[in-house]
Amino acid sequence: MKKERKKILQVRSNIRFLEYVFFGSFFLGILLTNVSGTDRLKEFGIFNTYYLEQLQYVKVQTADLFSYIFRCRVSVFILLVAAGVTRFWKQLYLLFTIWSGGAFGFLCVSGIVNLGPKAILLTIGSLLPQYLFYVPQVVLLFVTTEKIWERRISYITERHSHQVAGRVGAFILVILLLLFGMLSETFLNPYLLRKILLLF
Repeated sequence: MKKERKKILQVRSNIRFLEYVFFGSFFLGILLTNVSGTDRLKEFGIFNTYYLEQLQYVKVQTADLFSYIFRCRVSVFILLVAAGVTRFWKQLYLLFTIWSGGAFGFLCVSGIVNLGPKAILLTIGSLLPQYLFYVPQVVLLFVTTEKIWERRISYITERHSHQVAGRVGAFILVILLLLFGMLSETFLNPYLLRKILLLF
């Protein structure tokens, strides 16, 4: 019992560490973006005027959008799974977290440079509701990968069979979260962004 509790506390500690890394990278991304200059952000990024006009007035082709999102999200998922089977999986997950935090910092600066403080609402809207699925998916994948690497029990024991069943169930849940994230990003996120743009 104490051993299991210790493992749970260790997993929570690792997740908390990744949270600190993410937010540290987020602020670092903001800093580096401002230091490198913000003039180019008026031409590039998802918050330039041309992109927003296209989003507001052009009909979204859901099939094409889902195909694009599927390629992007599944590619990242495959990379994370592939990273999980290597000895350096923790370092690779750490790099992924750093990249995600820095990219989010860039996104925030890009929005504010192009649209001013009101872009904060649009920035949050651009992540919803899909990241309510993507974030738990990545965390669950991280926890499952960590448990796999910590296994020390024989394959023929009943306890291990239960563990394998639990990990298969967790992996299925990861797939479902990924699927729900892609569907919500395709069908709900463009609708939400258009509603937010009406407030501008």
